[in-house]
Amino acid sequence: MNIDKIILKVINNSASTEEYEMLESWKKESQENLEFLKTMSEKYKDVNYQDFDKQKAWSSVESQIGDKKPGMIKWIAAILVLGLMLGAYFYFKSDKRIDVFQSQNETQHYALKDNSEIWLNRNSLVSYESEFINERRVALEGEAYFEIEANKENPFIIELNETDFIKVIGTKFNVVNTIDEFDLTVFSGIVEFHALNRVIILEKDDRIVKVNGAFTKIKNRNLNTLSWKNKELVFDNEFISRVFPALERHFGVSIVPPQNADLSSCRLRSKYTQENISEVFKELEKIYDLDYTISEKQVVITSFKCN
Repeated sequence: MNIDKIILKVINNSASTEEYEMLESWKKESQENLEFLKTMSEKYKDVNYQDFDKQKAWSSVESQIGDKKPGMIKWIAAILVLGLMLGAYFYFKSDKRIDVFQSQNETQHYALKDNSEIWLNRNSLVSYESEFINERRVALEGEAYFEIEANKENPFIIELNETDFIKVIGTKFNVVNTIDEFDLTVFSGIVEFHALNRVIILEKDDRIVKVNGAFTKIKNRNLNTLSWKNKELVFDNEFISRVFPALERHFGVSIVPPQNADLSSCRLRSKYTQENISEVFKELEKIYDLDYTISEKQVVITSFKCN
């Protein structure tokens, strides 16, 4: 546990629920830790948690430190402010509960208390504290499309993992956040993507993908980002090598092409709305003279001719 990094995240108001709890555990690890935070917090015991102002507290702390070295000023100020913020967090946390939105084999649509809306793709989960209006913060596992109600005074935070999060005021965007994949696409408004000490600003049609562990900002050229939500697939003279992954993602199946098949020159121009995977492959069979078998979660292609 990097306590320094967590403390700074608490002060920047970007810490997750887990990180607050890790700090609370750190406080309990030794009497020295406990006494230090207790002493610092008691100096500000007159502060009302509900009226807590981080910037005012920071200024007040700095004025009392005196002629410390610049680095120590930031560290001691961090600890003093932390004492207050931890107290406030756990004071109010005691009567909160966690609500969960979850989808399994079907997509789901949910409305939040602030009038924001979330569409969850299959096998995805969003969790948040019941007292959502006071702090618009959720955690995402899987894929979801968000339409966020604008509120400049209370930004919307989506926690992705221990260090990365998305911050918005009012916008529309799609996020894939799994162990194997990260993909963020913005459809309107402005989105801040925070990864460790890096902040990337995205606007309409911007996209961030994770490739070999690095985040890359690109323009979105994928017509089917929201195919899972809108129930529509569009291929405008697209290479078949890109069509198959789009079908896999849309229908939740794996497609196995013939061994040594050269798909580089094959293209498809078509549109699918309510068709199922069997109906799509019946059309592909006519176009490419396919031989294939379909099981519940897999399509195996045994022959393929690119006309």
